[in-house]
Amino acid sequence: METKEKLFIDYKDCKYFNDLENIRDFLLENSNKIYYEKYKNNERMSKWDNAEGGGMWSLSVYHDKGINTPFKEFDFIQNKIKNGLDCFQCFFNFIAPKTTLPKHTDTDLVSIDENGDIKILDGFGKKLYQCVFSIDIPSSDDKLCAFNIGDTIFTNKNGDITIFDGNVEHYGWNYTNDWRITMVMDLKREIFN
Repeated sequence: METKEKLFIDYKDCKYFNDLENIRDFLLENSNKIYYEKYKNNERMSKWDNAEGGGMWSLSVYHDKGINTPFKEFDFIQNKIKNGLDCFQCFFNFIAPKTTLPKHTDTDLVSIDENGDIKILDGFGKKLYQCVFSIDIPSSDDKLCAFNIGDTIFTNKNGDITIFDGNVEHYGWNYTNDWRITMVMDLKREIFN
């Protein structure tokens, strides 16, 4: 079990924290291009069926096997990753209104090989930290929209960068009437001080 001090990581401890800030600024400036309706029928959209309520959908932006989404507006993010920011995968999360996400860990990750076949990478999440960019957070009231990581409930606001150990059990909720939109990057631990 990780100690509480290591549960959350200051993003400025990342060797590429300037890139993280640039990506955050880019996402906020282009948030009008990131909305669920645009992507819901895309083949790269996956649905988390065991979420209670409206559900959660994810859209891959980058994967270490070189499989990228065809959306040119995100080339900026892909180029940042390819030019030094050591990232296993990057995806948007769309959490629907009135949705509760179940408790889970991200120790075992899904990978896609060169042939497009899906496989599970057992324990690979232990090499990563999850970096969450808050793009469109409908409320900072922890009774309406928040996450619980370990024993810590946290809320965020648009523009926050939150890095945590995804191997620790976590879950979340969005009881508002609006979508909660974030982008998640799985970053290799070796790029942190």
